[in-house]
Amino acid sequence: MSQEKAAADSGIDPVLMAVLANRFDAIVREMTNTLLRTARSAVLAVVRDFSCSIVTGDNRILTPGEGLPVHIFGSALQSQAMCDLHDDLAPGDAFLHNDPYLGNTHPADHMILVPVFFEGEHLFTTCAKAHQADCGNSIPSTYHAYARDVYEEGSLIFPCVRIQHDYRDVDDIIRMCRRRIRVPDQWYGDYLAEIGAARIGERRLVELAERYG
Repeated sequence: MSQEKAAADSGIDPVLMAVLANRFDAIVREMTNTLLRTARSAVLAVVRDFSCSIVTGDNRILTPGEGLPVHIFGSALQSQAMCDLHDDLAPGDAFLHNDPYLGNTHPADHMILVPVFFEGEHLFTTCAKAHQADCGNSIPSTYHAYARDVYEEGSLIFPCVRIQHDYRDVDDIIRMCRRRIRVPDQWYGDYLAEIGAARIGERRLVELAERYG
């Protein structure tokens, strides 16, 4: 059976599939450029130690982008944790996740996850993960080579906590980070860059769903 006939029998339009695949890639590139151009720390704006991706609503990697593989391939694990821990996901939510025991790489990699809804259904999750210049470690570094566990490392651990509700920051979490992280303004600038990247992805995915159904 030819590929064309197989596609026709399945009801799949190969041209539309190609258009959508390229559109998803373009969305992740726009997320990446947003984070790069708005980041405050040199870790992100110069070294580019960050990655963006899109995950499906049922927690499978859809578009990995051109980021760091060690960042991206855990995205589905982290979005799964978001779904497992929160049964009240809603438009306007955003979650901060850096827990190594729930799919994250290490505490310095802060992941922002935004569930994307269309017509009341959770279709996608946009993910923006960035290495922080400081994450509240017991020493002034994001790498503690001699720490034997996360407790000795002393980092602030966020097991996929809601950091935005109805598109507004949850002030308790922001205050906790600004109090405990040694470079609070720099951290907050990078946080806003991540939020901006994830929200750009959310907006573009909704526009895509409105156009193609």
